[in-house]
Amino acid sequence: GRLVAQLTQYAAFTATPTPRSAAQIKHVEAFLADNASMVLVALTDSGVVKTTVLRLPESVGFVSEEDAKLFAKTILTGYVGKLQPIQSEALQFLHDVTQPDYEVFLAGETHLLNQPEYHDLSRAQRTLKYLSEKRKNLAQPNAQGVDELSADILKASHREDGVSILIGPENVAKELSDASVIMAQYELGGGVKGMIGVIGPTRMDYSKLASRLSYFAAALGKKLNE
Repeated sequence: GRLVAQLTQYAAFTATPTPRSAAQIKHVEAFLADNASMVLVALTDSGVVKTTVLRLPESVGFVSEEDAKLFAKTILTGYVGKLQPIQSEALQFLHDVTQPDYEVFLAGETHLLNQPEYHDLSRAQRTLKYLSEKRKNLAQPNAQGVDELSADILKASHREDGVSILIGPENVAKELSDASVIMAQYELGGGVKGMIGVIGPTRMDYSKLASRLSYFAAALGKKLNE
């Protein structure tokens, strides 16, 4: 990350799945919140509990607590029943629960001060304060301070081409709405992937940086696999 920051003169980050992130669904519960919605609760083998609210379409008619219990009990093994219309949404939620959490490391934030866009003090303060808070939270066990940046990274990790460019308002973190993020995947082995990227002004040379990051990530993955 420090090397990429030095080479690009932008802020850089690296992200790797945490050891606890290889989760599997251990238990699922479901109960009715009201006549039009159901709460789905998932417990993973690492002890993480996640919940979501599923809206019940009128087409399913009356739903009892027994219907909800059967849905939860068989959703992972082949549910067949009146709640079929919400099955795909429920399965997507359970899939997302098992996706990895990323540990994020930042480097070179102060390089942004050399960019003309960040000579504007208020703009520089907004971006650097955000990145500074991320860095501070990273030093705290079980910190939740990287949620927005992690959301961007997770979204990018699903792309098959391995490279993602988020321009301005496309970023999940509103503090980065006047900046751009370019990310590339690298292989850690065994099908596990990390991300490496840069944060800079929206006028960045996207094609050039994406190409360099992709090359760097491929070389890094090759070296790690060796």
